[in-house]
Amino acid sequence: MQNHFIMRIFRSLIFISFIFITTTLFAQEIPFQHYPDWQSDDIDYHGHLAVGDVNKDGWPDVAVSVYIGPGGFSDPGKVKVYYNQGGELEGTPSFESYEFYTFSCAFGDMDQNGFLDVVFSCEETPNYIFLANNEGAISDADG
Repeated sequence: MQNHFIMRIFRSLIFISFIFITTTLFAQEIPFQHYPDWQSDDIDYHGHLAVGDVNKDGWPDVAVSVYIGPGGFSDPGKVKVYYNQGGELEGTPSFESYEFYTFSCAFGDMDQNGFLDVVFSCEETPNYIFLANNEGAISDADG
């Protein structure tokens, strides 16, 4: 099964959009470029993503749900966080979790320490929250 997608981000003046396939649905309203401003160096079954400043450096970081693993539906996916390094997202993520099936994600300060945490919705397992420490580093360690 070779249906992996490279994550690409196209930027307009209005907002950032994550897309797998370029469409022209909003072409008249939002002028997207023909080539991405950024794309990841890794290939996975990327799903939904969330954008937020996890480490409070003033630059938006990206969390991604990877629904399934490299073997397809028999392998669980994982969570990845790409940190923005001075205006450019990393090509490979600084954080990758252990494996589980995850469909969607969102940012929120769950422990009220002032740093965004990442919440993931999962299939057939409990949902997960990965907390950011007081320096904005995401961890999958228990506790």
